[in-house]
Amino acid sequence: MEKKEDMDVESKVQEMLYMYDVYEKKANQLVLLREKIEKKINEYDIVIKSIEGLKEDHDEYILPISSRVYVKVGSVNKKNLFVNIGSNIVVEMSHDKAIKYFEKLKEKASAELTRLDDMIEDVVGQMEKIRQQLESSGVI
Repeated sequence: MEKKEDMDVESKVQEMLYMYDVYEKKANQLVLLREKIEKKINEYDIVIKSIEGLKEDHDEYILPISSRVYVKVGSVNKKNLFVNIGSNIVVEMSHDKAIKYFEKLKEKASAELTRLDDMIEDVVGQMEKIRQQLESSGVI
């Protein structure tokens, strides 16, 4: 009889360890996704500040032509901007409309960040429950 009970206990412990590992991997994936969304939010902040900066009068502007290359220009068309809205679709927008567009993207990303935080909290809670069960059973 004891051998069967020992096997049942060992089987439950193995299942708990497996589930802990699954939750840990899920938590790591969620944290990585969270970091990507935080980067997007920071990029949106930079874009919004840059557009606001274009509204001001300056003698020269430094504009990016890639992620690592900038060009200094003396004047810019202050009337409208060309905004890539995804899938290589570029739309001409006023400064105010472009700012509103990026603020809306930032709001969506912030909502997604909140949702991810809730998911991470749930997964970590599940991991803690398993850890407590393992601890109470004397495994750890």
